[in-house]
Amino acid sequence: MDIPDIQRSFKPLQDLLLKKSEANILLAAIELDLFTLLEKTHSAEDIAQKCQFHLQNTIHILNALVAFDVIQKDGDRYFNSPIADCVH
Repeated sequence: MDIPDIQRSFKPLQDLLLKKSEANILLAAIELDLFTLLEKTHSAEDIAQKCQFHLQNTIHILNALVAFDVIQKDGDRYFNSPIADCVH
């Protein structure tokens, strides 16, 4: 069975889906008031315990926010980046 050679790029569709996901993560962080909490440095464990969040989900959202450059990470501690002032 020959695999067809696809000439069309699906990157524009992938980019749209990723932007929607990024927007949803940012909106969730705003609704959860993470940026107020991250005015001071906290570990993911501190945040999960303080807010009664699931630890792994907390780590995932925090690392996504780091990847978006909205917050920063130093070791296991998270804190707002300068741009975070614009979202809370």
